[in-house]
Amino acid sequence: MRRGKRLEGWIGGAGLAAIAVAFLVAKHQPSLVDESDRSSETHSLERSVPVRPEPADEVDQPSQGEAVVQEPAVPKEEPSDERVSSWREEYIRADDLFAFSARAAEAAIAGDSRAQYYLGQALRTCYREIGPIQRSGLGVEEYIQQAISRAPFAPANFLTILRQRIARCERFLSAESLSRDSIPPALGEYRYWLDAAIAGDPLAVMERSHVATVGLSNADEETARQIKAQMLLDIRVAIDSKEPAAIAAVGNVFWSVEVAKKPWFQGPAWHLAACQRGYDCTSENPEFLMVSCNDRISTSCPTLQDILLRDYGAEYGRVYSAGQDIAYKVQVGDWDGLQQYLEMK
Repeated sequence: MRRGKRLEGWIGGAGLAAIAVAFLVAKHQPSLVDESDRSSETHSLERSVPVRPEPADEVDQPSQGEAVVQEPAVPKEEPSDERVSSWREEYIRADDLFAFSARAAEAAIAGDSRAQYYLGQALRTCYREIGPIQRSGLGVEEYIQQAISRAPFAPANFLTILRQRIARCERFLSAESLSRDSIPPALGEYRYWLDAAIAGDPLAVMERSHVATVGLSNADEETARQIKAQMLLDIRVAIDSKEPAAIAAVGNVFWSVEVAKKPWFQGPAWHLAACQRGYDCTSENPEFLMVSCNDRISTSCPTLQDILLRDYGAEYGRVYSAGQDIAYKVQVGDWDGLQQYLEMK
């Protein structure tokens, strides 16, 4: 369906806004699937963090018939709006994710779930950017030139964006000598911090559901039922938080054709609800994968509403009304009333 094809990449979640270089070279289109999360490769940047427990063994997708439903996450503390906004803004605006990781590690070790979430996002972002450079054996500039030569039809601003993304993570390559207390975790440990954040952060909970959508295509009926049951528990956590970014993350899940009964309707309706609740739905928000009016990054369609209006035409009014209704029901805590927008395949 054309609408789904054009819009599936609008919101990728924090950390998914940075498109992997190799993926851009290969396809030149956004994706919601994080293939690097399935990599078992390690590299030379592994370092330890003081005074924290060892990561638990990584858990693979459940086998057929294996129970997957868990109790909803119970926040360790009620995060203040100021703290939640502070970590998000600092992560988004950071031009040096090595320094950001060093700062976030202290709060993450102390149990701040939002710091844990964005620390995991920063490490994963840099794992994507720095890993290919390390494996190539090239210097940064050589690697950039090679990437350009392999992407002759990339957008005009591809080089600028590529340099900006690598620059945010480049200090991880230098292996600078810092005091033990200020060294951030190893890049390969991003899963540990994202898993830790699930215990108390709605964005981390929704990321678990977003990743789980990948396993639905090959799941048998019972396993799919269990995965979706867990998703509903996660979604309830996000809705109860009333946080605009968490509501946008619900939209990510309902854009999936493996999950939603009507993804072309449910996905954008939840995203518009997030906009209504205060989420930044403009091209100024780097958490977006901007799909512009000419299928390149530009200013011709500066907001989500612009893109939906372009692609949906007369149907936009119905989606917009649904977004307004969702936003209201989230605000008043009408879980039963939201069920019509949470229908799954």
